[in-house]
Amino acid sequence: MADSNADEDTLASLFQSVWDTYIFLESQEESTGSDKVQVEVRKALAKAEQAINMVNQLQLFSDNEDIDEVATNEIRYMLLPALFAYLHGLNTHASRLESVKKAKSHYRDFLKMCKSYKVSAVYIPVDPEDEEDSTDKSPEASIVKSKDLQAMAVQRHSKIERYRQRKELETRLKDLSLLVEKETVDEETKREFYLSQVKRWINIALDELDSFTQEIQILKHMAQMKDQQGHSHHREPPGAGTQQNPKPLRPFILTKDVLQKKVIGAGYPALPTMTIDEFYEKKVADGTFANLHSGQGGLSLQDMALNPEKAAKEQEEEDAEEERKRENDDPEMLRRARAMDEFKDGMME
Repeated sequence: MADSNADEDTLASLFQSVWDTYIFLESQEESTGSDKVQVEVRKALAKAEQAINMVNQLQLFSDNEDIDEVATNEIRYMLLPALFAYLHGLNTHASRLESVKKAKSHYRDFLKMCKSYKVSAVYIPVDPEDEEDSTDKSPEASIVKSKDLQAMAVQRHSKIERYRQRKELETRLKDLSLLVEKETVDEETKREFYLSQVKRWINIALDELDSFTQEIQILKHMAQMKDQQGHSHHREPPGAGTQQNPKPLRPFILTKDVLQKKVIGAGYPALPTMTIDEFYEKKVADGTFANLHSGQGGLSLQDMALNPEKAAKEQEEEDAEEERKRENDDPEMLRRARAMDEFKDGMME
């Protein structure tokens, strides 16, 4: 009997240490991945595992009991699998997929025990990874497995109801915790406090299961994408090793005259016969373009922008020359004036 009491004292101290770490982690503002947080997480994981092993050795719980048959001080130990799952969810020293899978497994163990002890008529969602092994034939299971809008509405209603219950339990737990911390507390108050904690964690576990199921799917998809990218990097790109030098660019040439344009047309596959240089020289000979090589002709727009004073002076000279030609009845000036008058008359008709 003395050894049993010693074991109980050790189990109680282990549980209290794990619970205190949970309270500490919930109140922390530091990043989950910080060294300070991770040290506490690893310590609590080791103590939680040790406490669970002690519960199994002491055979505190069995499958053929109800919650009414469990001693008040032993009800709190039902929280150990949930706390163990919570700590695994925070552990960053293992791969994320491994941590999430362990957390999910221990949350399911906790929910199964609560359902077995009739703490709550909770429906445990079927794990997609072992759905074919499921033996749950309850109406709730068939509803959740269906993919229609009604099932989605039921799930949404369940989440809303869980949220409402969780808030009510948290409010009640604040009042009960003040009573439990007193030196003298009656058995009924202590029992309600522990049961309320278990019911609160049932709602937490259900929400976490939904979240972890989605996260596992995302993590697996990311791993598949990474593998595919790794394989694609090792593949030789199509045409590698047979790359040839690109063909030289064809000269940009224009059609030689208007008649050839009409006969050949745009897009004709045969190459025209006049280069840009030939086209420019022809226009210089016609007097259409100025001969830039000889320094004749007006300033370009770029020259005007770079040297506005020179541009203004040249404009004044051009205006003076035009006025002189007009006064002397320059033939070219008269021809341009008549052509402009004829153009205006044609536009007015």
